[in-house]
Amino acid sequence: MSYATTPYQWLHAGAVTGRASSSSYRLIKADVGAGIAVRISYADGLGTRETLVSAATACVVLAAVTGGGNDTLTGRAGADQFVFAAGDDLITDLNKGQKDRLLLSDDLWNGKMTAKQVVQTFGEVVKGGVMLEFDSGDSVTIRGITSLNALVSQIDVICGHAPPRVEAAGKK
Repeated sequence: MSYATTPYQWLHAGAVTGRASSSSYRLIKADVGAGIAVRISYADGLGTRETLVSAATACVVLAAVTGGGNDTLTGRAGADQFVFAAGDDLITDLNKGQKDRLLLSDDLWNGKMTAKQVVQTFGEVVKGGVMLEFDSGDSVTIRGITSLNALVSQIDVICGHAPPRVEAAGKK
């Protein structure tokens, strides 16, 4: 089998998506918060089965349509997900009772941390809420949250997955 006819498997946060097997992949809303990689399998010139896995992309985020990345975000009734990757944003209604979530890109601190570590490292209680201010100068303020501990349970770190592994080759 040549590279031109190689089957592709697209990976969302390390798991096979099952949606695409061609050389291109169209992102969908469900991909937000994950890295995307591709795995290809083929037989080399000696008949040995080979599998290669690309490095995952940076975290997939929704681009803000508003100007400058300094936005005020307000959810609606029901569970909302607020994705924060850059800027100086204000979230007006992160509501635990409605199962709202704040998704933070791990690119903000250049490494692996738990939600608790993120809040302890970058969080501070400010007038009217809690602010997370990252070393890059990006910040998000969450109005109505009165303690750092109250925020921890509503944060998900996105792209906090292990990079895809390269699988060992085996003979056919």
